[in-house]
Amino acid sequence: MAEGVCPIKITRGVIINIFLIFIVLTVHICQGIILDAYIIQANHTNHFTYFLMIPDFLLVFGFFGAMVQGYRYSKPKKENIHKSKEHIKVFRSKSTFIKKASSNFLGKDGIAFWIWLVYSLFLIMKIIYIFTSKIPHEFDGPMDFLGPQLLKVMLGSTAFIFVILVQRFNISSNSTGSNLVLVSILESVLDILDSSALLSLLIKKPDFPQHFRNAIVILSCIGFILPSITLLSLTRSSFGQKKKCAITEFIYRNIQLWLMNLPFLVMRMHLWIGYDADISALLVKNVVFLFLAGRISEISTKEFFLKLKEHFSFRRQVYDTSTTVSIATNTTMEGCDKLSSSELGEASFTVNGDFNTLQK
Repeated sequence: MAEGVCPIKITRGVIINIFLIFIVLTVHICQGIILDAYIIQANHTNHFTYFLMIPDFLLVFGFFGAMVQGYRYSKPKKENIHKSKEHIKVFRSKSTFIKKASSNFLGKDGIAFWIWLVYSLFLIMKIIYIFTSKIPHEFDGPMDFLGPQLLKVMLGSTAFIFVILVQRFNISSNSTGSNLVLVSILESVLDILDSSALLSLLIKKPDFPQHFRNAIVILSCIGFILPSITLLSLTRSSFGQKKKCAITEFIYRNIQLWLMNLPFLVMRMHLWIGYDADISALLVKNVVFLFLAGRISEISTKEFFLKLKEHFSFRRQVYDTSTTVSIATNTTMEGCDKLSSSELGEASFTVNGDFNTLQK
């Protein structure tokens, strides 16, 4: 390499990716530190709470790797004269059982799914710890830095991290695939904000029964982990380049319908009528999504059972074919004892030809 030549080509895409990485890591670090500060401030004598910063620190490397991988995934593929050699290298590098299984289950690149799953699980642990304790009732006042408004913003910033993470992998060349990815992002963002708004109702509301508070916390946690299924569906469809998997779509729509919007609507109506609590306009979102998710869930359910029927029909066909081959082979082998060497070779050729025909 000549002196004074930069080994990395600085392009517009590289600059944008560096900027997005900086934003994601900054938001994640701020969210992690502030949520940890709420817990440490309330339990400063418990040394275990200080170890909550370790997962946040390790997830920094996870988000960095996911964003870099997303940039590589979004780069246009260049043709190479040594294409056959590269295919051999790629095949050898992915020849292990774990990599093959992961590729079949998650598609070409599933790092975004794993990172969000781990991140959301640790975030849920903090949410459960904060909202099942006395932390939401011990705020000094609106001017307190670690107050209720900052807590709401930190919970809502989860949606911002999700948008940048998924959009980094959105490389669909056609408008239909790209729009499907954007719709999936919008649905997950609304679910996250809906969960954050429902949790905010527990701040400075000590008159709610404990079992009712626990129910709100558990249901709200679903909104933070539900985008993992969205990412699973997107990775399996190569982020809009292929059709979505019927199984993941069936699971996602039913969870969104029966464990998100319907319970959220019931909770908000109960808070409104029973406690005269201030509920957000997301009540309308729950009603709208009940109609939309109900219709989409009906379609995805039909596709799911259709795929299931095709799968068992294919397995039955394979079983019948293997049974026919086994019977033909056994019948031929019984007659081989009565054949000469030349006739035996012709019979073997016939059996192999029949087997190849049945396989096709």
